[in-house]
Amino acid sequence: GGGLHLSGGYDGLVALENNLFLGNYSTRGGGAYLYTVQGAITVANNTLAHNYTTGDTDQNDGGGLRIETYFPQGVVNLYNDIFWTNTSDNGLGGDFYVDDNVSGVGSGATVNVCNNNLRIFHCRVGDRLVTNGNLYRDPLFLDTNQANYRLRYGSPCLDAGTNLSTRGITNDCD
Repeated sequence: GGGLHLSGGYDGLVALENNLFLGNYSTRGGGAYLYTVQGAITVANNTLAHNYTTGDTDQNDGGGLRIETYFPQGVVNLYNDIFWTNTSDNGLGGDFYVDDNVSGVGSGATVNVCNNNLRIFHCRVGDRLVTNGNLYRDPLFLDTNQANYRLRYGSPCLDAGTNLSTRGITNDCD
């Protein structure tokens, strides 16, 4: 991951909350790369913008974010995130890519993608993929030329998330 590479080990918890990943690049997971064997990964209330993957490997996907679970017992939760203009050289998962069963044994892990703003994502197996309440619109940032990624009045992302889906986070800046 260009901005962050984080592993939850065998059955640990990886939580990525309230961050801005901006303009990072890597061969895997331009903004961030998260991995667990069979634990849980939660990504909530983040903004990932203008990140990209590049290179000539077959795994240069997940322009904004790449997540891997080795076994199908893993759980991936993406809630209330804004993905914007992230790209991937190989075209898979411009905003994010989830390999929900690296081992290839059995079904994919549970993957919940709810109340995010995103355009292009890919889930490799995807048989336990749940999507709900996602937007596909310009988030209307205040001033990206000045790196101000707060939301402008009238943004479709204002109050579009839900507090019920996050791990006890009750305050939202926008």
